Amino acid sequence: MEANVRKVSSFGRLISHVIRFFVCERPSGVLVGRMMTRDSVRVMAQVWELDLPEAQKFVLLAFADHANDDGLCFPSIPRIAWKCGFSVRQVQRITAILRKVGLLSAPKGISRGGFSSHTTHYQVCPERGDKLSPFVPGGGDKRSGHGVTSATRTGDTHVTRIIKNRHSQSVAARNNRARHIDDPVENSERQSISLKSVAERMHPVPAWVHGELAESLYRGVHSQKIAAIFFDSKSLSPEEQLADCVRVAVATLVTNRVATLKRLDAGRVERLSFDELRNGLVTLRNVKNFEDRKRETVRAVTRVVVQTCIRLLEVAA
Repeated sequence: MEANVRKVSSFGRLISHVIRFFVCERPSGVLVGRMMTRDSVRVMAQVWELDLPEAQKFVLLAFADHANDDGLCFPSIPRIAWKCGFSVRQVQRITAILRKVGLLSAPKGISRGGFSSHTTHYQVCPERGDKLSPFVPGGGDKRSGHGVTSATRTGDTHVTRIIKNRHSQSVAARNNRARHIDDPVENSERQSISLKSVAERMHPVPAWVHGELAESLYRGVHSQKIAAIFFDSKSLSPEEQLADCVRVAVATLVTNRVATLKRLDAGRVERLSFDELRNGLVTLRNVKNFEDRKRETVRAVTRVVVQTCIRLLEVAA
């Protein structure tokens, strides 16, 4: 009887400790999930004032939204990607840049509420960044008593100077637009080169991609759709799941590169690609982590489908 009473008493004390921790005796600045004892508004306000590229500022704001007043936070990269509308890989690259320039760090030895955790903690450090130039309300439309048109010669001269300057700026702008219109081929080539450089910088090709044809086909595969169908078909057998991924990869590639692949039979590309990938299905199944298995499957399917198309195009030629 006494042993049962002691057990009940110990259990009651444990429950009271848990209630006090989560309700009334939580240490200042301790993060509990998304809820915090302090607002993240101060850190976000500092991030807004930084002179950063749009994507970097957006990601850093997402981290700051999870931070306490000291800038400490522990959101996952997939959550930041979901919040920003970016891919996980894009957020990983931007996070690496932010850590390199010192605006974001991952300090070690930090625990959540006194309990050890394997979660990566981040420290938002907006004080280390370059700030925007001071904001001037009204821009160039400042009002001044000297600039108001009046009977005085000073005011009229000032207004006339403003009109002449704006007229010369508008003429220069029209001349610039006319030069672009006079040479549309050069303008389109310049835009295509710019877009291509941006695409290469955001999505570098892997080492197995060699040549313009392989790069063009690689960029025609929609990897996010393959990852989505891999997740949606996770309840199917491994072979059925792989077949769905191959079908989506071929469909997106043929749709995006129809002029290049019009001589090929999409069904044949699917069959040959699936037969080759099925030999490595055991290796993929041995990857225990779901996210790692999804990533490896997307890479393998993309590589095999692209290489199969290249082989068939060489035979057709």
